Amino acid sequence: MLWAFIAVIMVVYFGFLRHMDIGKVLIILMFSLVGIIGSSAVAWFGIRVNTYANSRTAFAALAGKPFPAYSIPLQAA
Repeated sequence: MLWAFIAVIMVVYFGFLRHMDIGKVLIILMFSLVGIIGSSAVAWFGIRVNTYANSRTAFAALAGKPFPAYSIPLQAA
């Protein structure tokens, strides 16, 4: 729904204020969707890696081993 609102603003700006062809405006809208999908994929991967590292750190801390508890997060990057 947010993208639809932003798409309307982009159509007004590029279509009416900049007087671009409808084809170019549609290409801009399409690549904005590509950017949103790419950004979501990168965020999903980062959250996945972070959650995995956090769980490994928590289990190392429960085992009472201090070295893995602070070295695991540094190795996750």
